[in-house]
Amino acid sequence: MVNILLLNIFSLPRYFLFFFIFLSKNAMAIQCFFPDGSSISNQWNKIVSLNLPRAITSDNKQIFMDLTLKCKRTLIYDYDDYLELKDVLTGLPSEFQTGIIIDGVDYPTTIKNKRIITFKPGQTDTKIVHVKFYFTMGEDPGHVFIPKGSIARIEYQFLGYAGTGLIGGVDFYPSNSVIYTSGSCKINGGRDINVDFGQVSKLFLSSNGATSKIFKSISVQYRCKNPLTTPIKIWLSADNSSFSPSAIKTSNENIGIETYYNGSLLKPGDSARTHLNSGIGFASLRFELVKSQFGELKTGPFKSSAVLVMSLD
Repeated sequence: MVNILLLNIFSLPRYFLFFFIFLSKNAMAIQCFFPDGSSISNQWNKIVSLNLPRAITSDNKQIFMDLTLKCKRTLIYDYDDYLELKDVLTGLPSEFQTGIIIDGVDYPTTIKNKRIITFKPGQTDTKIVHVKFYFTMGEDPGHVFIPKGSIARIEYQFLGYAGTGLIGGVDFYPSNSVIYTSGSCKINGGRDINVDFGQVSKLFLSSNGATSKIFKSISVQYRCKNPLTTPIKIWLSADNSSFSPSAIKTSNENIGIETYYNGSLLKPGDSARTHLNSGIGFASLRFELVKSQFGELKTGPFKSSAVLVMSLD
């Protein structure tokens, strides 16, 4: 069974900067902790590996970062200490709208100098702040490719009474490559397409999809809310098999799936050009089972998944 996920999805940025400014008369009067116990301190950096989803639906706000900080005083004084969100900067194009939710309250990313924690004189309790960063989509499709190992970064700074401080941060490393798109467009009405190859004989499997005798052909429609007439690209977002960069990976290590878009091979991570006419287009897809030239084929069921992504050319 090959489950090809065809969803209306949106983009994550290549990077974003997220500045926390800790303001107090003593630069180390407040210390904040992540759930894993690591803490924020001067010149502190943390590395986080993220497995990014291949498909993100457009129905609601999509949360990219969900951060919980527990903050406490390390030194007690007779004046206020506070945690302030100084600025939020993103690298997203205009097709994407962004926002930030602080303790359940929604703010635009144009927010500046927002005080989110205050310690009053003599106060010693631990305070918790929840910060979520989200995206919503514009009407016109556009895309972003995020390669494996690229960095998203959150930056913060402790400031002392004289206004000095050292910048630290959190680096996010995607553990997989993904392609995302903005825009209120849907492929196959936003429904999954299930491709069932049924019973397959090893005798009919080929290492070349062009000569494969085991295939499934389908026709799909794509439609945008905005009635555009324009060239577009269709991207195939999937992991490639270990034995061929041209084939989609399956749960059987020696079996892959080659995808042909309107007769041309479409490799994982590649795109094909087509058109929208008044916001509507069609495509013919052909899925060919291929095998590795090396290694023994294991019998039994297998499965795979991929995502088709549409963007303006």
